[in-house]
Amino acid sequence: MKIIFLTSLLTFSYAATENSDNEFSQDSEIVQINSAEKKDDLARGKMKAKSLFNKGFIVESREYYETGIIKEEVIFIKQKISLVREYYQTGNIKNQFDLKDRTYIEYGQDGSKKDEGKIDDTTLAFLSIGEALSLAFTALHDIDDESDKGKAVGGGEPNSLWLTDNGNSWSVGFNSDHPIAGFQFNIEGATINENGASDGAANDAGFTMSTSSTMVLGFSLKGETISVKEGILVVLELDGDPTGISGIVVADLTGQALDFSYDDGSDVKVEYYDNGAVKEEASYKNGKFEGAFREYYKNGSLKSEGVFVNGLIQGEVKEYYRFSD
Repeated sequence: MKIIFLTSLLTFSYAATENSDNEFSQDSEIVQINSAEKKDDLARGKMKAKSLFNKGFIVESREYYETGIIKEEVIFIKQKISLVREYYQTGNIKNQFDLKDRTYIEYGQDGSKKDEGKIDDTTLAFLSIGEALSLAFTALHDIDDESDKGKAVGGGEPNSLWLTDNGNSWSVGFNSDHPIAGFQFNIEGATINENGASDGAANDAGFTMSTSSTMVLGFSLKGETISVKEGILVVLELDGDPTGISGIVVADLTGQALDFSYDDGSDVKVEYYDNGAVKEEASYKNGKFEGAFREYYKNGSLKSEGVFVNGLIQGEVKEYYRFSD
Protein backbone atom coordinates (compact mmCIF):
# COMPACT_ATOMS: atom_id res chain seq x y z
CA MET A 1 0.00 0.00 0.00
CA LYS A 2 1.42 3.39 -0.96
CA ILE A 3 1.75 5.86 1.87
CA ILE A 4 -0.16 9.11 1.28
CA PHE A 5 1.67 11.88 3.10
CA LEU A 6 0.55 15.20 4.45
CA THR A 7 2.21 17.20 1.70
CA SER A 8 0.02 15.69 -1.00
CA LEU A 9 -3.27 16.13 0.83
CA LEU A 10 -3.21 19.28 2.91
CA THR A 11 -2.43 21.99 0.40
CA PHE A 12 -2.57 24.84 2.85
CA SER A 13 0.50 24.42 5.07
CA TYR A 14 -0.59 22.31 7.92
CA ALA A 15 1.85 22.00 10.76
CA ALA A 16 1.43 21.95 14.50
CA THR A 17 1.27 25.21 16.44
CA GLU A 18 2.60 25.10 19.97
CA ASN A 19 -0.25 27.20 21.37
CA SER A 20 -1.61 25.01 24.19
CA ASP A 21 -4.36 27.48 25.06
CA ASN A 22 -6.49 26.95 21.95
CA GLU A 23 -10.06 25.79 22.34
CA PHE A 24 -9.46 22.30 20.98
CA SER A 25 -6.72 21.61 23.50
CA GLN A 26 -9.03 22.61 26.33
CA ASP A 27 -11.97 20.48 25.14
CA SER A 28 -10.20 17.39 23.84
CA GLU A 29 -7.52 15.01 24.96
CA ILE A 30 -4.52 15.05 22.64
CA VAL A 31 -1.87 12.35 22.85
CA GLN A 32 1.40 13.61 21.43
CA ILE A 33 3.97 11.20 20.06
CA ASN A 34 7.10 12.87 18.79
CA SER A 35 9.16 10.41 16.76
CA ALA A 36 11.26 13.22 15.34
CA GLU A 37 12.99 13.70 18.70
CA LYS A 38 14.45 10.21 18.43
CA LYS A 39 18.21 10.42 18.04
CA ASP A 40 19.45 9.10 14.69
CA ASP A 41 21.87 9.89 11.88
CA LEU A 42 19.28 11.04 9.35
CA ALA A 43 20.03 14.21 7.41
CA ARG A 44 17.31 16.80 7.94
CA GLY A 45 16.91 20.17 6.30
CA LYS A 46 15.28 23.14 7.98
CA MET A 47 11.78 22.67 9.35
CA LYS A 48 9.14 23.18 6.66
CA ALA A 49 6.00 22.29 8.61
CA LYS A 50 4.75 20.71 11.81
CA SER A 51 1.28 19.24 12.16
CA LEU A 52 -0.53 17.85 15.16
CA PHE A 53 -2.99 15.00 14.69
CA ASN A 54 -5.39 13.35 17.11
CA LYS A 55 -6.72 9.93 16.05
CA GLY A 56 -6.21 10.71 12.39
CA PHE A 57 -7.69 14.22 12.43
CA ILE A 58 -5.53 17.30 12.05
CA VAL A 59 -5.77 19.61 15.06
CA GLU A 60 -3.25 22.40 14.52
CA SER A 61 -0.71 23.26 11.86
CA ARG A 62 2.16 25.58 11.13
CA GLU A 63 4.29 26.14 8.02
CA TYR A 64 7.64 27.95 7.92
CA TYR A 65 9.68 29.89 5.41
CA GLU A 66 13.08 28.36 4.72
CA THR A 67 14.53 31.06 6.95
CA GLY A 68 12.67 29.46 9.88
CA ILE A 69 10.11 32.27 10.21
CA ILE A 70 6.50 31.19 10.44
CA LYS A 71 4.59 31.44 7.15
CA GLU A 72 1.10 30.19 7.93
CA GLU A 73 -0.81 28.54 10.74
CA VAL A 74 -4.19 26.85 10.94
CA ILE A 75 -6.20 25.86 14.00
CA PHE A 76 -8.95 23.24 13.82
CA ILE A 77 -11.79 22.72 16.28
CA LYS A 78 -13.71 19.47 16.04
CA GLN A 79 -12.35 18.73 12.54
CA LYS A 80 -13.29 22.17 11.21
CA ILE A 81 -10.93 25.04 10.41
CA SER A 82 -11.40 27.70 13.05
CA LEU A 83 -8.58 30.18 12.47
CA VAL A 84 -6.06 30.84 9.67
CA ARG A 85 -3.13 33.25 9.96
CA GLU A 86 -0.65 34.19 7.22
CA TYR A 87 2.65 35.95 7.88
CA TYR A 88 5.13 38.08 5.98
CA GLN A 89 8.73 36.83 5.72
CA THR A 90 9.59 39.36 8.40
CA GLY A 91 7.36 37.44 10.83
CA ASN A 92 4.67 40.13 11.02
CA ILE A 93 1.12 38.94 10.56
CA LYS A 94 -0.31 39.46 7.06
CA ASN A 95 -3.87 38.11 7.21
CA GLN A 96 -6.13 36.58 9.78
CA PHE A 97 -9.31 34.64 8.91
CA ASP A 98 -11.64 33.75 11.78
CA LEU A 99 -14.05 31.19 10.37
CA LYS A 100 -16.11 30.99 13.54
CA ASP A 101 -17.01 34.67 13.38
CA ARG A 102 -16.58 34.86 9.58
CA THR A 103 -14.31 37.89 9.91
CA TYR A 104 -10.95 38.80 8.40
CA ILE A 105 -8.22 41.33 9.10
CA GLU A 106 -5.47 42.35 6.66
CA TYR A 107 -2.25 43.94 7.92
CA GLY A 108 0.56 45.89 6.30
CA GLN A 109 4.18 44.79 6.58
CA ASP A 110 4.68 47.41 9.29
CA GLY A 111 1.95 45.77 11.40
CA SER A 112 -0.70 48.40 10.72
CA LYS A 113 -4.26 47.30 9.99
CA LYS A 114 -5.08 47.75 6.28
CA ASP A 115 -8.54 46.24 6.02
CA GLU A 116 -11.11 44.20 7.91
CA GLY A 117 -14.58 42.88 7.35
CA LYS A 118 -16.75 39.83 6.88
CA ILE A 119 -15.56 36.74 4.96
CA ASP A 120 -17.61 36.24 1.80
CA ASP A 121 -19.02 32.86 0.80
CA THR A 122 -16.38 32.26 -1.88
CA THR A 123 -13.47 32.79 0.51
CA LEU A 124 -15.22 30.76 3.19
CA ALA A 125 -15.66 27.86 0.77
CA PHE A 126 -11.98 28.01 -0.22
CA LEU A 127 -10.77 28.02 3.37
CA SER A 128 -13.12 25.17 4.23
CA ILE A 129 -11.43 22.92 1.66
CA GLY A 130 -8.95 22.09 4.40
CA GLU A 131 -11.69 20.44 6.40
CA ALA A 132 -12.51 18.07 3.54
CA LEU A 133 -8.82 17.33 2.98
CA SER A 134 -8.35 16.54 6.65
CA LEU A 135 -11.31 14.18 6.60
CA ALA A 136 -10.01 12.59 3.39
CA PHE A 137 -6.66 11.93 5.02
CA THR A 138 -8.40 10.33 7.98
CA ALA A 139 -10.58 8.16 5.75
CA LEU A 140 -7.50 6.77 4.01
CA HIS A 141 -6.04 5.57 7.30
CA ASP A 142 -9.12 5.11 9.44
CA ILE A 143 -9.87 2.06 11.54
CA ASP A 144 -12.39 -0.18 9.85
CA ASP A 145 -15.76 0.25 11.52
CA GLU A 146 -16.47 -3.43 10.90
CA SER A 147 -15.53 -6.00 13.49
CA ASP A 148 -12.01 -7.41 13.50
CA LYS A 149 -13.39 -10.89 14.11
CA GLY A 150 -11.77 -13.50 11.92
CA LYS A 151 -8.69 -11.35 11.40
CA ALA A 152 -5.36 -13.02 12.00
CA VAL A 153 -2.81 -11.46 14.33
CA GLY A 154 0.19 -12.41 12.22
CA GLY A 155 0.37 -15.49 10.07
CA GLY A 156 2.41 -17.03 7.31
CA GLU A 157 5.93 -16.77 8.72
CA PRO A 158 7.88 -20.07 8.43
CA ASN A 159 7.87 -22.21 11.58
CA SER A 160 5.60 -19.92 13.56
CA LEU A 161 2.38 -19.74 15.55
CA TRP A 162 -0.14 -16.90 15.41
CA LEU A 163 -3.58 -15.97 16.74
CA THR A 164 -6.89 -15.36 14.95
CA ASP A 165 -9.93 -13.83 16.65
CA ASN A 166 -13.07 -15.85 15.81
CA GLY A 167 -15.39 -13.73 17.92
CA ASN A 168 -16.17 -16.24 20.68
CA SER A 169 -12.92 -18.19 20.42
CA TRP A 170 -9.32 -17.85 19.22
CA SER A 171 -7.58 -20.05 16.66
CA VAL A 172 -3.88 -20.78 16.95
CA GLY A 173 -2.51 -20.87 13.41
CA PHE A 174 0.71 -22.59 12.44
CA ASN A 175 3.25 -22.92 9.67
CA SER A 176 5.78 -25.77 9.81
CA ASP A 177 8.36 -27.18 7.43
CA HIS A 178 8.39 -30.48 9.37
CA PRO A 179 5.64 -32.84 10.62
CA ILE A 180 4.67 -31.95 14.21
CA ALA A 181 4.60 -34.73 16.81
CA GLY A 182 3.96 -32.57 19.87
CA PHE A 183 3.68 -28.97 21.04
CA GLN A 184 3.44 -26.80 24.11
CA PHE A 185 2.97 -23.04 24.48
CA ASN A 186 1.67 -20.37 26.82
CA ILE A 187 -1.05 -17.78 26.14
CA GLU A 188 -0.22 -14.23 27.23
CA GLY A 189 -2.79 -11.64 28.36
CA ALA A 190 -5.76 -14.02 28.69
CA THR A 191 -6.75 -17.21 30.48
CA ILE A 192 -7.98 -20.46 29.00
CA ASN A 193 -11.46 -21.24 30.31
CA GLU A 194 -12.97 -24.61 31.22
CA ASN A 195 -13.74 -25.47 27.59
CA GLY A 196 -9.99 -25.59 26.95
CA ALA A 197 -8.61 -26.53 23.53
CA SER A 198 -10.31 -28.38 20.68
CA ASP A 199 -10.57 -28.81 16.91
CA GLY A 200 -7.87 -27.87 14.44
CA ALA A 201 -5.12 -30.04 12.94
CA ALA A 202 -4.22 -31.37 16.38
CA ASN A 203 -7.71 -32.80 16.81
CA ASP A 204 -7.70 -34.19 13.26
CA ALA A 205 -4.44 -36.03 14.02
CA GLY A 206 -5.93 -37.56 17.18
CA PHE A 207 -3.72 -35.60 19.55
CA THR A 208 -4.35 -35.69 23.27
CA MET A 209 -4.66 -32.11 24.48
CA SER A 210 -4.31 -30.74 27.98
CA THR A 211 -4.63 -27.18 29.24
CA SER A 212 -4.07 -25.11 32.35
CA SER A 213 -5.22 -21.52 32.76
CA THR A 214 -2.44 -20.31 30.43
CA MET A 215 -0.69 -23.39 28.97
CA VAL A 216 -1.60 -25.71 26.10
CA LEU A 217 -0.03 -29.16 25.63
CA GLY A 218 -0.68 -31.48 22.68
CA PHE A 219 0.82 -34.86 21.68
CA SER A 220 -0.10 -38.24 20.20
CA LEU A 221 -0.15 -41.46 22.22
CA LYS A 222 -0.03 -43.44 18.95
CA GLY A 223 2.89 -41.66 17.33
CA GLU A 224 0.74 -39.70 14.89
CA THR A 225 1.96 -36.39 13.47
CA ILE A 226 0.47 -33.24 12.01
CA SER A 227 1.72 -33.43 8.46
CA VAL A 228 0.02 -30.41 6.88
CA LYS A 229 2.31 -27.43 6.32
CA GLU A 230 -0.03 -24.65 7.46
CA GLY A 231 -3.44 -24.24 9.05
CA ILE A 232 -5.22 -24.05 12.38
CA LEU A 233 -3.38 -25.96 15.06
CA VAL A 234 -6.03 -25.70 17.77
CA VAL A 235 -9.00 -23.57 18.80
CA LEU A 236 -9.03 -22.05 22.30
CA GLU A 237 -11.83 -20.75 24.50
CA LEU A 238 -10.34 -17.73 26.30
CA ASP A 239 -11.36 -15.20 28.90
CA GLY A 240 -9.96 -11.88 27.70
CA ASP A 241 -8.03 -10.92 24.59
CA PRO A 242 -4.58 -12.54 24.27
CA THR A 243 -1.53 -10.40 23.64
CA GLY A 244 0.71 -13.16 22.33
CA ILE A 245 2.12 -16.66 22.59
CA SER A 246 5.27 -17.51 24.56
CA GLY A 247 7.21 -20.54 25.75
CA ILE A 248 6.74 -22.29 22.40
CA VAL A 249 8.07 -25.85 22.18
CA VAL A 250 7.34 -27.85 19.02
CA ALA A 251 8.92 -31.26 18.37
CA ASP A 252 9.18 -33.68 15.46
CA LEU A 253 8.67 -37.46 15.64
CA THR A 254 12.25 -38.04 16.89
CA GLY A 255 11.68 -35.66 19.78
CA GLN A 256 13.91 -33.03 18.19
CA ALA A 257 12.79 -29.49 18.98
CA LEU A 258 11.87 -27.39 15.96
CA ASP A 259 12.81 -23.71 15.89
CA PHE A 260 9.42 -22.00 16.28
CA SER A 261 8.46 -18.40 17.11
CA TYR A 262 5.37 -16.24 17.58
CA ASP A 263 4.35 -14.18 14.55
CA ASP A 264 2.67 -10.94 15.72
CA GLY A 265 2.09 -9.65 12.19
CA SER A 266 4.64 -6.83 12.37
CA ASP A 267 6.25 -5.71 9.12
CA VAL A 268 8.01 -2.77 7.53
CA LYS A 269 7.18 -1.75 3.98
CA VAL A 270 9.71 0.23 1.94
CA GLU A 271 9.35 2.00 -1.43
CA TYR A 272 12.36 3.07 -3.49
CA TYR A 273 13.27 5.70 -6.07
CA ASP A 274 14.56 4.55 -9.46
CA ASN A 275 18.11 5.26 -8.27
CA GLY A 276 17.72 2.75 -5.43
CA ALA A 277 17.37 5.34 -2.66
CA VAL A 278 14.61 4.83 -0.10
CA LYS A 279 11.53 6.93 -0.89
CA GLU A 280 9.06 5.90 1.84
CA GLU A 281 9.06 3.49 4.75
CA ALA A 282 6.36 2.61 7.26
CA SER A 283 5.69 0.01 9.91
CA TYR A 284 2.64 -2.21 9.63
CA LYS A 285 0.95 -4.55 12.05
CA ASN A 286 -1.98 -6.76 11.09
CA GLY A 287 -2.50 -4.84 7.86
CA LYS A 288 -2.63 -1.40 9.51
CA PHE A 289 -0.07 1.37 9.82
CA GLU A 290 1.56 1.06 13.24
CA GLY A 291 4.55 3.02 14.48
CA ALA A 292 6.90 5.37 12.69
CA PHE A 293 6.67 6.38 9.04
CA ARG A 294 9.19 8.40 7.05
CA GLU A 295 9.43 9.92 3.59
CA TYR A 296 12.74 10.87 1.96
CA TYR A 297 14.01 13.12 -0.79
CA LYS A 298 15.88 11.47 -3.63
CA ASN A 299 19.21 12.58 -2.14
CA GLY A 300 18.44 10.63 1.05
CA SER A 301 17.57 13.55 3.30
CA LEU A 302 14.42 13.28 5.38
CA LYS A 303 11.27 14.83 3.92
CA SER A 304 8.64 13.99 6.56
CA GLU A 305 8.14 11.77 9.59
CA GLY A 306 5.41 10.85 12.04
CA VAL A 307 3.72 8.04 13.93
CA PHE A 308 0.64 5.88 13.36
CA VAL A 309 -1.30 4.29 16.22
CA ASN A 310 -3.71 1.50 15.28
CA GLY A 311 -3.95 2.69 11.69
CA LEU A 312 -4.42 6.40 12.47
CA ILE A 313 -1.83 9.15 12.40
CA GLN A 314 -1.23 10.45 15.93
CA GLY A 315 0.81 13.28 17.38
CA GLU A 316 3.24 15.39 15.39
CA VAL A 317 4.06 15.08 11.71
CA LYS A 318 7.17 17.02 10.76
CA GLU A 319 8.17 18.06 7.24
CA TYR A 320 11.57 19.35 6.18
CA TYR A 321 13.09 21.31 3.34
CA ARG A 322 15.53 19.33 1.24
CA PHE A 323 18.89 19.02 2.95
CA SER A 324 21.92 19.87 0.82
CA ASP A 325 25.45 18.83 1.69
